[in-house]
Amino acid sequence: MELIDNFLDEEYFKTIEDLLFGGDLPYYYNSGLNSKQKNLDDYYFTHVIYHSDRSNSNLFDILKPMLDKIVYEKILKMKVNFFPRSPKIIEHAKHIDLNFKHKGFILYMNNSDGYTLLENNQKVKSVRNRALFFDSSKPHSSTTATNVHGRVNINMNYL
Repeated sequence: MELIDNFLDEEYFKTIEDLLFGGDLPYYYNSGLNSKQKNLDDYYFTHVIYHSDRSNSNLFDILKPMLDKIVYEKILKMKVNFFPRSPKIIEHAKHIDLNFKHKGFILYMNNSDGYTLLENNQKVKSVRNRALFFDSSKPHSSTTATNVHGRVNINMNYL
């Protein structure tokens, strides 16, 4: 696991932030977070950027300078996650992203009291412009937040 605060130049980060929070990016409802879901509150919204070896969004081109900062051979999938606010923090079920060895990257888009819970129960706080590099083939989970309208991040799985 590696954390890098202020991962992107502030001006470039603000460009991405404006797109994700500006109201023009479509987010799509997902009735479940993962196959271990047991709770009706386990829902979220996503915007798929890259999947099945192709770009699914014009956001992909905008994110190329960010991708230049990441060492990867192949992008497996990339999306924006929007976890709506809840009255109390909900820890979602632990899961693995894909059933083979791969890497994960999360760029936190806003500050919140939510977090990512890694396999050893280590909590990584959602801090604006913080990058998390981790083994997403090991159990981990996301949470909601109570102090913002939604907890937003960019999530990528890669080799």
